[in-house]
Amino acid sequence: MARIFSGRTLSARDWLRLIVNRISRKIQPEKIILFGSYAYGRPRKHSDIDLFIVWNTRETRPLRHLAVSKAIGPRFYPMDIVVRTPLELAERKDWLDPFTHEIMTRGIVLYDRAQGRSPRVD
Repeated sequence: MARIFSGRTLSARDWLRLIVNRISRKIQPEKIILFGSYAYGRPRKHSDIDLFIVWNTRETRPLRHLAVSKAIGPRFYPMDIVVRTPLELAERKDWLDPFTHEIMTRGIVLYDRAQGRSPRVD
């Protein structure tokens, strides 16, 4: 399903490419990972875009989420955004958290600063 953005039709894939670029430029996270129905090839008409962002910051969770939301700007697709620090991610792995485990094993890495990967969406 496509949406109208700046007078042109924008597919979910194009929208994803745009927001990954915005997030990576503005907050410089370690990783941006797509999970959920768009990552697993099962999006439906009302599916949201699920992003897991690993960001090395000292900001509180609410302020992290706010910073990412500001980086994205107006949303043309429904989104679910989870922002964690590398330390929180390590703790969750130690806890054997199934939610985080699924994202880390099945999610699609759209951006990885450590590998010098440019923002991209295939």
